Amino acid sequence: CDADPAALAKYVYALVKKDKTLEELRGGMVEQLDVFLQD
Repeated sequence: CDADPAALAKYVYALVKKDKTLEELRGGMVEQLDVFLQD
């Protein structure tokens, strides 16, 4: 994986600060991070 750590940190922060339940965050994070890390 060649993801820039700073960009990844900003992306994760943006995902976490959304107003969702823990379960919604957990499911969405896995899906979104998979997309982010594939690019």
